Amino acid sequence: MSNKVGSLLKFGHEVGDPIERRDAFCRVSGEGWSRLEVTVAKSPIAFIREILMTWSAPFAVVYELETSRDPIFPVGRYQSDWFEDFDELDALLIKNWDFFEQDGRHNIWIADSQAPRQIIYDQHEVIYIYGAENNLGLTLLERGFSDEAPDIPFPHRHFYHPQFDDAFEALMTDNEWGYIDG
Repeated sequence: MSNKVGSLLKFGHEVGDPIERRDAFCRVSGEGWSRLEVTVAKSPIAFIREILMTWSAPFAVVYELETSRDPIFPVGRYQSDWFEDFDELDALLIKNWDFFEQDGRHNIWIADSQAPRQIIYDQHEVIYIYGAENNLGLTLLERGFSDEAPDIPFPHRHFYHPQFDDAFEALMTDNEWGYIDG
């Protein structure tokens, strides 16, 4: 299955062909940290929602804009106000589902305020999960995920669709964001 989640391609080979994604994960660790790197064959947002349902609110969200198509919003990180419960965060994910999955201009970071857990969904269709990797790794194996590292081929290309410019503007104006850095 490709990472062409909806009708538009987010990330692909330099010539525009989709990158094939499978249900797979690997564990990666360094000094003082560890994480899972996960790819999913179908909907990354559905997978992320499933994990976040088990986490504790409030949640912090950082929207990392890698490429801007709007001069009002420079490239950089934007931090949200706290999402006080899962339903509030879930509404953001559902409203922006297609935009998050089909446009390559961004990364999304979501942190659990009650435990050192974080999910990052990046523009390469990789989901990085910190702080929940032990139990989740076993669950993923039981669900048929293979134990393999995500492939990010080089060269590759990100797609930024003008069809999502309105969704981007709504995301930025309908939510309270503080600009962190560029």
